[in-house]
Amino acid sequence: MYALYPDNPDVAFNYGLALQTLGQFERGIEPLRKAVTARPEDAEARLALGVCYLGVGSLPEGIAELEASLA
Repeated sequence: MYALYPDNPDVAFNYGLALQTLGQFERGIEPLRKAVTARPEDAEARLALGVCYLGVGSLPEGIAELEASLA
């Protein structure tokens, strides 16, 4: 679905979340970044993106997204 609708924030979020759930953190970052860019107020997308960043060892980015998800 993401290949057909890469600019749809709902599709990007769901795809990125699925990748994050599977532990494919590096692959999950790009679609979740798109989802957060489209909807910066989306706490769930920011949380998932933060987990992906932490999963690849990008601690500053991960912490920033986790903090933003709480704001």
